[in-house]
Amino acid sequence: ETGRLYEAKIVHTNTPEDIVMLQADGIKESEYEIAEIGNSDELQPGQVVYPITTPVEPFLQGSIWSTMIQFVNRQYILSNNAVQYMIQLDRAGYGGSSGGSVFNSAGKLVGILQIDMINKMSSWALPINLVKVEILAHRDVRLPVIGATIWDKDFPRYSSPQKFHKGDLPSLRTILPKTSDENLRKIAMASLRSSAIVMEISDGNLRKKIAVGDIILSVNGKRIRNGMDLQAYILGRKVGTIVTLQILHTDTGKITKVKVVLTEK
Repeated sequence: ETGRLYEAKIVHTNTPEDIVMLQADGIKESEYEIAEIGNSDELQPGQVVYPITTPVEPFLQGSIWSTMIQFVNRQYILSNNAVQYMIQLDRAGYGGSSGGSVFNSAGKLVGILQIDMINKMSSWALPINLVKVEILAHRDVRLPVIGATIWDKDFPRYSSPQKFHKGDLPSLRTILPKTSDENLRKIAMASLRSSAIVMEISDGNLRKKIAVGDIILSVNGKRIRNGMDLQAYILGRKVGTIVTLQILHTDTGKITKVKVVLTEK
């Protein structure tokens, strides 16, 4: 609108998820209205949202349109073969709309447009809560952690447990090299429900309650599908907060609840 140009530098990129963060110099916050970030976990199928995009065609710059959410956690295979959960929308954007902002009816940013699908009949957006993870992880702030390293991507999903085993046991061996094949098979089957697999435990107290290879099913009653889900939830809390993890112990098959105090990263 102003026609002003600003120099910016790239401070972070995430190629598979198509995220880039820029730091621009000389911008005065008082001259611009800053978008408020919403909570994509609150989105529901049937809800109307409003993308604002900058398509390739100059006469379509700054287009705003309405679209309805068809599905809130649609699986999509990224370029690195990991699975990401996306917001599925019932309309496709104009060419070059990827990277556009998706707002809810309250004017809060809830997603970033990514791709058009199915013969340009729909489009998918990255939930803003996953983008929050990227932003928080690259700022000088006190980041809360649970004291363990979690596998942060989902596995490819197959049509049967047998095919699932064949496809994913090699992946599990790379992230859990000290785990026996018998326990890897248990983990593979259990991770059909969630793939937030504990890879390493740094907190001594937590090490007494869970083990490498255990799977986190939920946090404070919220279902966890993968490590990114857990990270997005934890980064929305403060250091010192107590959270309750529901843990599937893969060696025994038992499910327990474990209280964890979030520490500083």
